[in-house]
This record gives sequence, C-alpha cells and structure tokens, in this order.
Amino acid sequence: MKLERTILKLIIKKVEIDDLEEAISELQLLSVNSDFKPELISLKSRLQEIDKKQIQGTIDRENYLIVRNQIRSSLLNLIITHEKQSTLFYSKNIDEQFSKYASEVIEMYENRNIKKYFIPPKLIKGDKDITYFELLEDIQITNKRLTLILGNFGSGKSVLMENLFYQLLREFVIKKSKIPIFVKLKNYRTNEDIQDFINRTINERYGIDVNKESLIQAQRKGKFIFILDGFDEMLGEINTTSLQKGIQQIEHLLSDGISKHY
Repeated sequence: MKLERTILKLIIKKVEIDDLEEAISELQLLSVNSDFKPELISLKSRLQEIDKKQIQGTIDRENYLIVRNQIRSSLLNLIITHEKQSTLFYSKNIDEQFSKYASEVIEMYENRNIKKYFIPPKLIKGDKDITYFELLEDIQITNKRLTLILGNFGSGKSVLMENLFYQLLREFVIKKSKIPIFVKLKNYRTNEDIQDFINRTINERYGIDVNKESLIQAQRKGKFIFILDGFDEMLGEINTTSLQKGIQQIEHLLSDGISKHY
C-alpha cells in the first residue's frame, strides 16, 4: 500500500501540472477496481477529442481550458475514490487475516481449559475494589485511551493480561469489535522504533501480512486494542535514560489516539 500511495502522489503531481494524458494512463495501470476503467476510458476519449479540436482550430482557447479543467477535476475525484477504496480493502484484509488467528487462539485456550484455572487477582481502581469483568468493560470503553495495570512482581499481571486478551478475542470474533494485539515488551529495546516492533510482532506472531503504513491507518481509526505486557522488562538496564526512552515511545503511540493497556 505504501508503494501505491507513492504512485498516487506522483499521478496527482502530473494532474496538477496538467499532464492529464500521462496521469490517466498511469491510473489505468494502477487501478485494480474495474468500476474505474470505463470512467478512465471516457476521460481519455474526451481528452483526445478536445485536443484534436484544438489542433484543428474548431474550439476556442477559453472553452478548451474549461473542458480540460473539468477533466482534471473528474480525474482528481477518481484518485480520491481509488485511495478510499484501497484503504477499505486493506482494512477488510486485516480483519480476515486476524479472524483466522483469533479462532485458532480461542480454540487453543478452550482445549487447554486455561480459563477454568484462572483466578482473577484482587483489583483496585482508585479507592474501591472492582471485578475482573468490570476491568474488561473499562478497557472496552471506546473513548478510553489508556488503562494502566500496576502490581508487584509475581502478582499475576501477565496472567491477567493473557486472560483479558482471550476475552477480547472472543468479543472480536462474536461482535467484530476492536482487534486485540498482545505485545510482550520484554522483546523490545528502546533503540528500536516501537511502531516497527509492533508491526514485526503482528507479522511474525499473528502471521498477518500488513505493512507499517496500513497498520498506522488502522490504528488511527481505532481498530486495535494493544495489550502491552511487561513495561519494566522492555528497558533492559533500569536507569533514568532508559526509563525516559520507554515513556517517550509509549507517548509516541498514544499521540496517534490508540487504545492501549499495560
């Protein structure tokens, strides 16, 4: 999709400098949507017709420019539509790929009967106790950007995260809600861009073929819930510098308006 967007930008530049013939030809090669082809053929034919009239002197300069501007506007609208449909295609493709993975993980959890042996830890929000399911509901609130889960070493945070992941997978499969992405931060180091790390995790762990740009677009639309486990483990050697770097990377993700849970 990144390559496609680059090509579209080049085509737009050609439209802007009035190289309409070349822009139409390149868009015909790029377009995978057959619905666009008749419109592109029609625009090309119309362009050839007015160019011929202009050469023959059967159309004055003013009307010639008016028609070319009309063709330019129509072409830009087609490019915008093409880009929107491409984004929808990649969004649907992510759903389809993740659905397969989600079903496999749910089956594994249920075959191993993991949920039967899961005992939710004591949870406190503010100054009151809350249940595991209240926490799950809190995470799913659409306008909530961040839920931070704190606890001592060995208190069961990671096991809690895994079970929240399982429940959110079920919600995704049944209701087509947000896609949960479980990320183990112990495999991350602060000298790597966290967006690249998450993209690699999705590619390798989930087997989902999605590039970084498509992933960021889906994130900005609120498509994912990221469950980031082990903030303290991602830092390697704990010191002020590494802590600041870790926080900066998390803030970088939050700046895109993505739901995250630790």
